[in-house]
Amino acid sequence: MNGDDPARRAGLIGPDGTATPRYAQYLAHQRQHQAALAAREEAYARALRDPRALQQWPMTGRAYQDAVDDAFDRWLSLGHKREVEAALDALRSPDCTRTTEHPSHPPRHHHERNSNA
Repeated sequence: MNGDDPARRAGLIGPDGTATPRYAQYLAHQRQHQAALAAREEAYARALRDPRALQQWPMTGRAYQDAVDDAFDRWLSLGHKREVEAALDALRSPDCTRTTEHPSHPPRHHHERNSNA
């Protein structure tokens, strides 16, 4: 990876080619949020199979939603969510020339300019 690498310029990848501490925190908090979402969805799926549990879901589901909200708040406040996603958005923009992509966070949308347009 060279010094002109967009991910390095964006502060996501360090000189050694690994995630910067800021990006590593972002990824850790993202995983925690995803785990909370998965736990909520699994609990709801179980409740759907049990009429009594489903009837109680408005009360029992609140704890799962609180865990999701707390994980999101930590991701937002401690995980540099806005800054990292602004950098990722800049990397995904059609005007950004990328030579490499970080394997732990591939772009969700890849925009390419049509040379025939």
